[in-house]
Amino acid sequence: MDQEYTFTVNAKEAEVILESIAEMPFKKVVDLFFKLRQQVHEAGTPNEAGNE
Repeated sequence: MDQEYTFTVNAKEAEVILESIAEMPFKKVVDLFFKLRQQVHEAGTPNEAGNE
């Protein structure tokens, strides 16, 4: 298994990363895109976390 890294970014930075990845050829980034999107979804936003 490849070594994994943890990065901490704010919501705006995560959005920029996902938008940038989305500009690349889909077949090259599909796994990474959905992995990051899932992590963003699981983290939620501060408003969502406070309302649950």
